[in-house]
Amino acid sequence: MTIRRFLRRSRSAWPVTLASPDTLLTVLAQEVVDGILLDMNFTQGGNSGQDGLLWLRAIHKKHPAIPVVLVTAYADIKLAVRGLKMGAADFVAKPWDNQELIRVLKDAI
Repeated sequence: MTIRRFLRRSRSAWPVTLASPDTLLTVLAQEVVDGILLDMNFTQGGNSGQDGLLWLRAIHKKHPAIPVVLVTAYADIKLAVRGLKMGAADFVAKPWDNQELIRVLKDAI
């Protein structure tokens, strides 16, 4: 199950889902958002996490008060620490535990 589908089914406080971050800044300018669950990789075949760090930086530049939780299947401690140092509220590795993911999201907001 994708994270987008899981969040919609869980009826969490995070109902806006995007298939890609390309419209993220536009959505943030138009909607009240309590928090963001941000995947780290969007480039096909990419797994460095650089996409997510780029978007984390862009989000914090325009919306520094919105907490961002990073998620990736390519978890490594250096990437997690770098994301946290850049201002991420937390870091979740795939595959995730449903209850733990909900707890992390709630703690972030």
